[in-house]
Amino acid sequence: MGMKPRSAAATSNIIVTMEQRSPETDVGVKENIERPLVVYFSAGAMSGVFSAGFSKAFEEAGLRQCVDSVYGNSAGGLTALNFLSGQIEHGAALYWEDLSGDQYIRWRRLPAYVLKAFSNKIFRTKFVLEPVFDIDYIESIIRSKRKIDFDAIKASGSRLYMIVYNLKLSAHEYLEVTSQDDVIPMLRATGGGHPAYPHSELIHGNLYVDGGTIDDKERIVSLIKRHPDKEIVCVLNNPKWKQGALMNFLNKSSIAVVMLPFFGLREAYKTANSDFATVDIEKLQKDHPYLHFIGNDLNGFQMSTNAAHHKMLYRRGYELGKEFLLSNALRRVRPTLSTKGNVVQYASA
Repeated sequence: MGMKPRSAAATSNIIVTMEQRSPETDVGVKENIERPLVVYFSAGAMSGVFSAGFSKAFEEAGLRQCVDSVYGNSAGGLTALNFLSGQIEHGAALYWEDLSGDQYIRWRRLPAYVLKAFSNKIFRTKFVLEPVFDIDYIESIIRSKRKIDFDAIKASGSRLYMIVYNLKLSAHEYLEVTSQDDVIPMLRATGGGHPAYPHSELIHGNLYVDGGTIDDKERIVSLIKRHPDKEIVCVLNNPKWKQGALMNFLNKSSIAVVMLPFFGLREAYKTANSDFATVDIEKLQKDHPYLHFIGNDLNGFQMSTNAAHHKMLYRRGYELGKEFLLSNALRRVRPTLSTKGNVVQYASA
């Protein structure tokens, strides 16, 4: 395997493999019946700040206390952490203050990175690969100026899961964040930016990479099975149905090429093919009236390093979040206060 583990992380929990489920893993999740909502924040690289804006609208509406479980995938993992810790604005500022320019994404390294990766794979050279997406840098920021308040997450009463990809099983998994020690390694696992970062994350003997690199077409179906009695809100940072088929194909094909020297042909093929195996959103919503999708309608900024774009995405997420709440689309929560200043207060129905 071309991708080597970074380190052995001492974390407390690993739970279900999404593609090898049992009745206990799908429908046996112990739920808080007083909390009717489940929230999913999708992958999306730099457009992950869109979901941060949406989560701010949710927070202002008092909905965090109604959330049973939160799922974060790739960039959505950071949003999930900041949402439950009550640090949304502080966390969102990471995008335009700390990740803009070439602080995190370093495109100038890409040509040499790809050539060296293939050389190491084919000719067994030992070139050192400088990452294009630098998760080590993000970790340094979170450990210093943007520390995650895990005590607040614990006090929220909600469960938090990171969606990752297990290289050995070739399947997605949910990792539950249950301690302070889980935060960094699980965030690295779900949001490592692979294959633009050259090392997988080793947790309890399993090698994990970014949960959003290979799309899991069953992720929404799995959430429905895990939470059949909940209302599920899916915030999509980079919705594929809002992009053209050609652009989707080019994006995934280019990622698949970079994946070859790290993951091998099978995983590269799954990446390139994942856009053609997406879930039928309209059918899902028809079959499950308590399922909602809110998609980022500002496409084209997923890989942007422009701080102005990040602020625009955050504002748009916030605007669409307020529009969603004011539309009274949620059915298992009811308003307890009248609309005031475009903010709606909710409590469990």
